[in-house]
Amino acid sequence: MGWWQDRARKAAYARLTAQVADREAVRAAEEVLGAAWMRQLTQAEQEIAGEQKIFTHMRDTAYDVYRASGGTPGGENTGETYQRLAVSQQDLQRIRDRRSTLERFAANERASWASAVSARALEAVEDQEQLGEAERAARSRS
Repeated sequence: MGWWQDRARKAAYARLTAQVADREAVRAAEEVLGAAWMRQLTQAEQEIAGEQKIFTHMRDTAYDVYRASGGTPGGENTGETYQRLAVSQQDLQRIRDRRSTLERFAANERASWASAVSARALEAVEDQEQLGEAERAARSRS
């Protein structure tokens, strides 16, 4: 075997090492961005859960005020308190719908992220196997 073949093998190994390093950098960046995205989703879920708790309290308070006013048509301020109760129920339903939509979206995003993490792990293993094979080939022929 000539020196040029040895040199070509070493150059190929160096190229493969550089490609693997580039892919590893991309995987690391994807991991950082994915983790940040998952934190943002969790934060959004916590915020909307807090909003739902507030709107539930507002609806419960409106109901208590309605009941305290007599809760029957024709009672003093009953129309106004009933309208407040109806508005608070509508607001609460809107928040529940938003939360439900967000939870479905977050679940889909988490499933996609888990799949991507799996794919990145497999790619990393494949890269290491390729490097190992190339290194063994380079050593055995030197």
